[in-house]
Amino acid sequence: MHFITNKMQRKFLLTTLLTAIVLTINKPLVAWTEHPLLMGPAISGHPAWANLKSVEANSIEDFIQKNGKALEAFLQEQEQWSRNNLPNYLQRPDNLAFKAIGSRSEMRRNFLYAIRINPNVKLPLYIHLLPNEMVDDSIWADPAMLTTLSNIDVMKFTKYKWLQHGSLVSPMSVMISATDEPDYGFDLGLFQDNPNAFGPTYGFDKQPFGNPNLEYSSQAPFHMGFYHESGIIFAFAPFLKHTFVDYRINLFRGLSEFAFANNEPYWGWRFMGWAMHYLGDLTVPYHCKPLPGVSTWKMLWINLKAILGWEKDKIDAIQLVSNKHTVFEKFTWFELRKALYDNNLSHPLIQALKNPLPAVQWDIQFPYQVVSKQACEKAVVCNDALLAFMPDRLVNDPAIEVFNTVELDDLVHVVRSEKGQEAVDGLDAVIAERFRAFSMAMNSFLDYMLPYALGNQSEIITKKPNT
Repeated sequence: MHFITNKMQRKFLLTTLLTAIVLTINKPLVAWTEHPLLMGPAISGHPAWANLKSVEANSIEDFIQKNGKALEAFLQEQEQWSRNNLPNYLQRPDNLAFKAIGSRSEMRRNFLYAIRINPNVKLPLYIHLLPNEMVDDSIWADPAMLTTLSNIDVMKFTKYKWLQHGSLVSPMSVMISATDEPDYGFDLGLFQDNPNAFGPTYGFDKQPFGNPNLEYSSQAPFHMGFYHESGIIFAFAPFLKHTFVDYRINLFRGLSEFAFANNEPYWGWRFMGWAMHYLGDLTVPYHCKPLPGVSTWKMLWINLKAILGWEKDKIDAIQLVSNKHTVFEKFTWFELRKALYDNNLSHPLIQALKNPLPAVQWDIQFPYQVVSKQACEKAVVCNDALLAFMPDRLVNDPAIEVFNTVELDDLVHVVRSEKGQEAVDGLDAVIAERFRAFSMAMNSFLDYMLPYALGNQSEIITKKPNT
């Protein structure tokens, strides 16, 4: 690329293209649609469950009110730890520090502002049921009562069971259910330029990518982490560093440890599930690479042509990565839901979740150097599989907006009809590898957290966050 001679020109080339790419993150897509579908098979066989008693459900207001003063100290310690240990962390404004004062509703608001999640989140007592679990119709929960999202179409396929205050529930059910909650609005509208009253107060600056005026787009920087791009990418597109998935993992990990240490097992398991959600997001290549399958130099070439007036290649690249992301998630969700509904334990996706990759012990670098790194290494394989096994028009025709196609509603059938069962099997194989990585990450994190949950470490009460 000898013709790109000016440093500012090179910076503009990359910044323009990558900004355009991440601006496609505007649709209601998540890393793994419905995390509990993966969590159930992944952790249900863990031997720890046999030794754990049911826990008593209690509201977030009760938890905050009971532990108010201890929470003040803990959250201040946690904030200092984040400032000292997390790369590219944006500090919580000091005026948002939690104070255990006021009414129950005021303390709840103070807590949500202190942990910097959407203050409108609902956080009721409930359980997320898997497709092969049944419950009486009379106690189903309305999904609209669980989320702040305006689009709840995906949630309508799931059964939710209300819990009462004081209900006894298994720790596994609490944790599995909680792994879906961060997609119910936790991270919507938290940036300075989002159109609400609280975003400008949270200290996250302007939204680094995506459209700040679209509801779901603002979630993306909290659920993606670009840690393994080339030096030239980070040099000329530093906004890619402004992601906060590691902050969420460690914040909720710390809150889980705090809850267990203070005899709040229900919230210990629930906070743990929240942390696991963000960790699980990093196992998806599309959450670790802005443009899987396209080299840095090809990105430069595409954008150079755009600057010279030929924008078609850039527009096409943006649409294609959006389409691939969409079909990857939809196919996975359909395949896994059906396997669970049919109790098909021999399905390759179920088998993958039950047989994780070789264990890697959790430490503070685990999300960066294990989970995200593995996902990035598989990005090209994932991209190639989509090109080989998906109908060509869905992944290789930039004139199509896949999100709006009828094929998306019956995607597995479409793949099987047009490309054969071998295509379904090929896609399952690629997804299965990611599921094995997901299962390993979840089980490694669970193993790390179990001493806190079991309360069998003498240091548990005094242990500072994340040490």
